[in-house]
Amino acid sequence: MAEYWDVYNEQRLPMGKLHKRGNPLKNGEYHLVVDIVVINTDGRLLIDRRSPKKRNCPNYWEFTSGSVLAGEESRQGAIRELSEELGIKADADRLIMLGKTQLDHRFVDTYMLITTVDVENLHLQEGEVAEARLVSLQQLDEICRTGKTWCRTTLNNYRGIIEDVIARIKRNKKG
Repeated sequence: MAEYWDVYNEQRLPMGKLHKRGNPLKNGEYHLVVDIVVINTDGRLLIDRRSPKKRNCPNYWEFTSGSVLAGEESRQGAIRELSEELGIKADADRLIMLGKTQLDHRFVDTYMLITTVDVENLHLQEGEVAEARLVSLQQLDEICRTGKTWCRTTLNNYRGIIEDVIARIKRNKKG
């Protein structure tokens, strides 16, 4: 089934038209993408490895991400992506907006979710996600050094916030 996105202009205003996934966007056209940094209640980060069948960056590690569908708001897209790709059910009020960035032909809204993750009970979407794991920030840094990651930009943009949240989680666990 074809996937459609709402098209936005450079000011992130809707242009009132739809775009079919797989076709190139024109100059000045953008679509909306979400990244979700999931932090486990023990301070580890949830990353998933893209399916080897993916056209872009197969087998790369990433934070859960995906395109927002036509008619969806950013937060709705994040909730749907978590559910579809990993089987994680998240309430909208638990998603914390980290920030918004503009890249080539996309606007990227990045959220954070702090929740308890049991990797063994995740439901990985076939054709999208090959594997998921919980890693420390140091382990993620090592994965990033290999070059087989797509989450480097998100990690760099929001590293200070992620470090602070992890430190707070670890302090709360101790005391």
